[in-house]
Amino acid sequence: MGHGAPSDKKLWGHIFEARALIGEEKWRAADLESLNANWEDLEAIFGDDPTIDATTPEGRLQILKAVASEIAAKDYAGPGRQPPERSTKSGTLGKELMPFCWRSAFFGNELMYFKFCFSGTDKDRRVCIHSLHKSKKRNRVNGN
Repeated sequence: MGHGAPSDKKLWGHIFEARALIGEEKWRAADLESLNANWEDLEAIFGDDPTIDATTPEGRLQILKAVASEIAAKDYAGPGRQPPERSTKSGTLGKELMPFCWRSAFFGNELMYFKFCFSGTDKDRRVCIHSLHKSKKRNRVNGN
């Protein structure tokens, strides 16, 4: 293996690690400008919902915890049988990207897209958030 798409076991490993790191508040933006634009878009879309606050660090942490708890291996949205894409952002250059597309209960049954990677080791380990936004796909999740 190793040359194609990640196995479900590997995907679940990444998901569980992301959940743990987010729970420990060990996350950061892969690109601050891009992620800030995502936060602003989320606030514009869901700003009337009192359970979703993309304007504060506490609200963002709550959102990331909810997102990480919802995604599953079946929601992987990487390039089919190809190896995962690699980051081109300077802070995460070459890191394996983990994109997910799923129908989110937290976001009112919207089709959402979440992409992350990991950086660092041991105490410096972080989940780096590349994007979180409404999916650009129309009513499709994994071909359904």
